[in-house]
Amino acid sequence: MLFRNFLDADYEELVQDWKLKKTKVYLKDKRWEIIIEATNYIDAPTLSKIEGLIKDKIGCIDDLIIIIKYAKSPEWFYNYFDKVWADIVYSIGRDISDCAKWLSNCDTRLGTNVLELVCRNPMILQLLGNKGIDKYIKKWIADRYNLSFEVLLEVDTTYLEADQIEYNTKKQLEDSRFIKNALNTKCNSTSTKKGEGKSSTGQTVIIGRPIKGEPVSIDTLTEDSGRVIVKGQVFDIESRETRSGKLIYTMDITDYQGSITVKTFCDKEQGEKINNLIDKGDWVTVRGECSYDKYQRDITIIFDDLMLSQSMGRTDDASKKRVELHLHTQMSAMDGVSSVESLVSRAAKWGHPAIAITDHGVLQAFPNAYAAGKKHGIKIIYGMEAYLINDCKPMVQNGNDLDFDQEIVVI
Repeated sequence: MLFRNFLDADYEELVQDWKLKKTKVYLKDKRWEIIIEATNYIDAPTLSKIEGLIKDKIGCIDDLIIIIKYAKSPEWFYNYFDKVWADIVYSIGRDISDCAKWLSNCDTRLGTNVLELVCRNPMILQLLGNKGIDKYIKKWIADRYNLSFEVLLEVDTTYLEADQIEYNTKKQLEDSRFIKNALNTKCNSTSTKKGEGKSSTGQTVIIGRPIKGEPVSIDTLTEDSGRVIVKGQVFDIESRETRSGKLIYTMDITDYQGSITVKTFCDKEQGEKINNLIDKGDWVTVRGECSYDKYQRDITIIFDDLMLSQSMGRTDDASKKRVELHLHTQMSAMDGVSSVESLVSRAAKWGHPAIAITDHGVLQAFPNAYAAGKKHGIKIIYGMEAYLINDCKPMVQNGNDLDFDQEIVVI
């Protein structure tokens, strides 16, 4: 009996009709491929256990694959296709592991020499196509059942419509819960009159109460962060009106360590207040609940309190300040874009004792640099990025008497 020395008694009956047809040995990969002829059907998980037992007994290979060429009729294949498909999915899970989960969202339609794999959305169809699943299944069937099947990847749009309806229903329920929670927790809107709504730090309170406490970095947030304070610059704003006439106001903010979407429920008066006081590029501080939004498929913050804040700006926190010795102003064509006044001001703000001006081949920034240095109390190091040539050395070496009127001139 083939492999009787490799298998336990539990498996001997399963392999008693096995006939060895071919063995392929891949020395570099330490992999064997054994092709068997048999009549008795063995499901893929059981065959995988047999492969493991044989591989362990041999002991010098990394992988062993057994392909059974079944002496089965086409009628058997059609009648027991559920078993065949389960084996195909199992094999794909082993050979192309990231595709197995996608197949659970697909249906099969078996016709005469045609197998349709029907996906529920175009993205899955594209992913399976990119992985060559149709070719894999076609070869798998041919190798084991000697049948030539055309494998087609299709998409059923009815699933898309049903999914969209389900999504819309869930979204409406989510919005309703969001509005209900917001109404229970929202404090009265603060006045927008001049002088009102100011916190002790001079920041304008737009919604809710003044925010005290230090903001956390956005890149540290997780779905379990709970109630948090974050500060960031607004780079996108969007509002959407619900059926009840209320607004869901959404902003995307960044602190340049990370970015996140923050949103709140508000009435039209509060919405006008946000529109009047906040624009793209402004800095805001929000306080709210950080959680995973399953519809946006990312973490978001549902905030109760919103304040217009001052820019965080960049700082130089080094204990020993550096001196910038290579700097281009607007006088360096195609290289510098900042005025010398702004550069000197920034260096002074960061506590730098001096700063060098090294424009490309020009000195025009020096007068303004001198004035800025006096204004901000910082030393100016006057320099230039120059282009030098050794004029004491001949430009042409090993020359000849030919002139530049020749048809071809080689230098």
